[in-house]
Amino acid sequence: MVTLRRVSEVVFWVAVVWLAVAGLLAFEFWPDLPRSASGWAAFIAFGPPIYVLAEAAAEGLWSSRVGRRISGHPSRSVRVLLGVVVVLLMSVVLCAAVWLATKH
Repeated sequence: MVTLRRVSEVVFWVAVVWLAVAGLLAFEFWPDLPRSASGWAAFIAFGPPIYVLAEAAAEGLWSSRVGRRISGHPSRSVRVLLGVVVVLLMSVVLCAAVWLATKH
């Protein structure tokens, strides 16, 4: 019975943190919140994991370890090509966000 109690305690705290992150995201997206129940369900279900994954990816891409490895590469063209790829990816994400914002 101790393990069942421990599991339920972990599930409770994961749910608390999940809802706290969803609440922070609601403040971040304040005027553009979902208007339907299904929109809120999707926001609460998918918002926190997408946010945490995006933060982890950004931290990994902009870490000093990655920066040192790129800066230390002997080929300047590889560094420029990597910069172009990153800018293109960010441009696609920005254009998709603007398109979604103007669609609604």
